[in-house]
Amino acid sequence: MEIVALLEQQGMALSEFLATASIGLAGGWLFYRIWRALAPPAQAREFSRHMMQQLRGMIGSEDPNEVFRHYRALLVSLGRYAGRNLLAVLVAVVPLSVAWLLYEGLLLDEHSEALSVQPPLDAFPLSPAEIYLCIFATLGSLAAFGFNRLGRRRPT
Repeated sequence: MEIVALLEQQGMALSEFLATASIGLAGGWLFYRIWRALAPPAQAREFSRHMMQQLRGMIGSEDPNEVFRHYRALLVSLGRYAGRNLLAVLVAVVPLSVAWLLYEGLLLDEHSEALSVQPPLDAFPLSPAEIYLCIFATLGSLAAFGFNRLGRRRPT
């Protein structure tokens, strides 16, 4: 099997790859679902509506105080929107991070000898398992997004 040979070149067993893929897919799926629950699309639409109102007010007014009032309201709205989204991302990444740290903790004994050797300075800082985790987490999030879109298009 070509996959097994590729994994052996990277120092990974097939079971380690499958575990990494499972954690990544489940973590990516959970990330999207939690993020969408904390930052729903209605929030983005409300921000866009408010932003357009403030921009129209800035463009249409001649009084500098009124322009700055609209500008301040726009910045406050932008800060709230960005803060809520940042908080949603930080909360949504927790399950994936915890699952990966627990998994890495279980593998720590197996790889303790390899970890004691310092990698060369020009080496890529991520292990193959971490790269695969990122790839599969992205695929899991995209799958959750796709299923979410399909669910909204179905007639009720």
